[in-house]
Amino acid sequence: MVNFPGIRQLNYQDEEVEAYDGNRSWDYEIHETIPEMAASRPEFKAGFQAARDGVDIVVNGLASYQYLGKEIPIILNDIKLAKTSEYVKEIQIGMVGGAGAGKSRLGNVLLGEEELAKQGDSGNSVTQTTTKYSFNRDSNGEIIAIIFFKSQKKLDMLVDRFFRVYLGFKRSGVTDDGAENDDNGGYSDYHTSQSFLLEVFAQGVFPAHDILDRAMDQLISPNNECAIEAYIIKLQQYVRGLISSQLSKRPGGYLPDRSLRINGLDPDLIREECKLYTEIPLAGATGFWQLVDRVETYLPSTLLSRGLAIVDCPGLIDYHTLRRQAAEVALKKCDLIFVLASIRRIIDSPEVRQYVRSYTAIKGLANVVVVPTMIDDINEEPRSADMVDNIKKAGQPSDEMKKKLSNKNMTSKEFNRLKMQLAKAVKDDLEEAEGEFDRAKIMLRNKIVKARLQNILPEALQDGQLNVIPTSSRAYQYHAGFGTKATCLRPGEDGIATLRRLLYIRGQQGRLQQLQRHIDIRIRIPLISLRMVLEKNIAERQDSVLAAVDEATTACANYMLDFEEGIIDTFKIDVQNGVKKNLRPGGPWCVELTNLVMKEWNQTHANTITVVIRKHGFHTPRGKATMDWNLDIITALKPGLDTMVEKFHMRLMAVEQKIAELVKRQVTDLRARFRESGNLGSINMEPIHVALKICYTEFLAKLPETFQSFRASASKVAFDVGEQGPESRFATNMRAIYAGAMSAFPPGTPRATSRRFHHILDQLLSNGGRAVRTNPIMALRADVFERFNTIVHDLMRELIKVSQSPFECIRSILQNRFDDLDDDLDEVTRQKIKDRLAQILPDAEHKFDIAKEYLDKVRQWEVENNAPGATQDKSATMIDDDEWETAPVFKEEDDEE
Repeated sequence: MVNFPGIRQLNYQDEEVEAYDGNRSWDYEIHETIPEMAASRPEFKAGFQAARDGVDIVVNGLASYQYLGKEIPIILNDIKLAKTSEYVKEIQIGMVGGAGAGKSRLGNVLLGEEELAKQGDSGNSVTQTTTKYSFNRDSNGEIIAIIFFKSQKKLDMLVDRFFRVYLGFKRSGVTDDGAENDDNGGYSDYHTSQSFLLEVFAQGVFPAHDILDRAMDQLISPNNECAIEAYIIKLQQYVRGLISSQLSKRPGGYLPDRSLRINGLDPDLIREECKLYTEIPLAGATGFWQLVDRVETYLPSTLLSRGLAIVDCPGLIDYHTLRRQAAEVALKKCDLIFVLASIRRIIDSPEVRQYVRSYTAIKGLANVVVVPTMIDDINEEPRSADMVDNIKKAGQPSDEMKKKLSNKNMTSKEFNRLKMQLAKAVKDDLEEAEGEFDRAKIMLRNKIVKARLQNILPEALQDGQLNVIPTSSRAYQYHAGFGTKATCLRPGEDGIATLRRLLYIRGQQGRLQQLQRHIDIRIRIPLISLRMVLEKNIAERQDSVLAAVDEATTACANYMLDFEEGIIDTFKIDVQNGVKKNLRPGGPWCVELTNLVMKEWNQTHANTITVVIRKHGFHTPRGKATMDWNLDIITALKPGLDTMVEKFHMRLMAVEQKIAELVKRQVTDLRARFRESGNLGSINMEPIHVALKICYTEFLAKLPETFQSFRASASKVAFDVGEQGPESRFATNMRAIYAGAMSAFPPGTPRATSRRFHHILDQLLSNGGRAVRTNPIMALRADVFERFNTIVHDLMRELIKVSQSPFECIRSILQNRFDDLDDDLDEVTRQKIKDRLAQILPDAEHKFDIAKEYLDKVRQWEVENNAPGATQDKSATMIDDDEWETAPVFKEEDDEE
């Protein structure tokens, strides 16, 4: 606890929001610079609780009935699931960086834990598996870790692959020393296969290195395929036994999904229990981590309760294939990427530059945060003349101390005491002066790093702002009370609170709108269906009403199909012609590709270039980031593709408006038919009107979401092609180029490296009549069009589904009211349930009305205060009752805006 005045603090730990006035001690663990948002308002929580109470009234009110037929339990189960399920998509945060960059330590401090994840030290990495940290919704406060083993099919494949790889190296005469000195060849494959065999089979099969080599020597003959196959089957069976013994003998093992559950209240206990499966083993012990697919850990963390998940990954610069691939797979699923590196090397790091360029292209600039770590690592001595003068002044006694020392009547005891006081004061002054100087250097260096990191953005993104947040996890740990290394940084200057603020805002955005939709669609609509089931009467069926709903449904489907051909034609105009324009001689893509090839030529060693070409553009040199020239080419062309897709998306906005107007007309016509029918005899149509209003409002929210999702998918089409691997035309043509470069200029050719590079560049820029068959860029265009056609068809299917959703929902409700009975309830029981429901539904609906009032207040507060993440889009919220009759889908002022 420290005093730190001058900061207005807000509390995110589910307590009442409060301002920090600086007159009391500051609890670093709890108080942070967190803004007040809609989802942190007391009214938001009260509205959510009122809706949950409404569900409880219905479920508990019918709990006394042992049998409710067939239809009612299905509806009740949906309502109960809606009460407990998460109503917003979980946002995953992944951390990218080399081994020892501080990813696990940062994850620990963001979660407020001392060492839930094992932390490396002095740049050493200890993370072997990916661990996803999510919120534990149980109220018992436990930490639950679930370890998932790889599938047996995957393990069989790995055993076969690594055994054959290692045997192949032994046949070629490679030794440990030879692989150690080979930075470009088989270092990664050799040591990965060796590590796998020696760790997984450490007990009983290959307990020592020489035993493994002797087994290889027995099989090294090329005519021993049958013996090799038998040996591999034996190893695969051994692995099956390892997994089976762990799942069957240890508590928490579950064979069907190959998982092992570990739970408890103590983070240290959880870490120690997981250690066997997540860390490198001691000599002679089994390395289970190589058999683990992933770890999922659930925490009672308030930060994670905001719909967040933090993913801790091994370093991407790792010789071990399993660690690197596990990190790559996990990061693809993440929504927000933190790029970590020590502040001393982050500016000049080619890996950081590559990560930023790749992930901003894939995830978008807003979803990439660069995190320079270890910002308080200041070791150099101060050289400032002013600083030296300040230190000299700090070493001088004060006037008051000089006066006391000049007193000649002092006893020796008093004099010695004064000398000790003087020494302590001088020491404190010196430490304070040096600390302030170090702190000033840290702040200045942070500013310089932020400015220089902006330059690593691709040229197309230079107008945007790269989010850079310098941090020191060690400084946070020191102020939080579980770190030993002192720091000159003050509380709040370590960057952790800034990161948490970013995550908090991201997790809170849209929660108000999502909760409103969740209550309406997943709770109120099922309650209306429940009422309809209990009022079921086939004799009152009105076929004309059902026919009107069917007509609206069919009209929407037919209208969507009319759009499809026009959308594809528009894409050809905007994208196909744009590709041709960019790829013309001297065009933007020709310049980009030339610059890219020349950059690789200037920055890459000739031997490495040879290896990359031989490996068809993909290589992982020892201790460096993976080199993927094919992905680099796609990244270089991505900004141009984005411009074309954005232009195309602007054209789709008119389509979106036409679809909205179409559905509005159909809803208006259907409402008119319902009004003409009145109550249809004894049928009360009011619940149907309410349901139609809810479903129409949900459509208004889903329609723009559908087009935004399409936009995101279209912008990633090129990377989707890159990930197709050998199947894509682009990859096929690139392999042909690399093979052609090696065959045209074999080893020993004068200036072979230079001539290979010019061959690759010439082939990339070729644009002849047979270009699609030979040129990778033209092939990429063909792959993009093919992939885009699939996306357009998916869009059309989704648009049909979204536009029909209001009418499908109403038809389902009407079927509950009019269709044949689907259960064997007798009339007496049915009447009793109906009477009971008539008693409890008013109370439940009153709770939902209260929930709506609370959420409406929060929405009003959000708009009035322009809170972070506030949604101004009216279509994402429930239409007010007085607007339902007259409001157009798109107001004129919105069009003008």
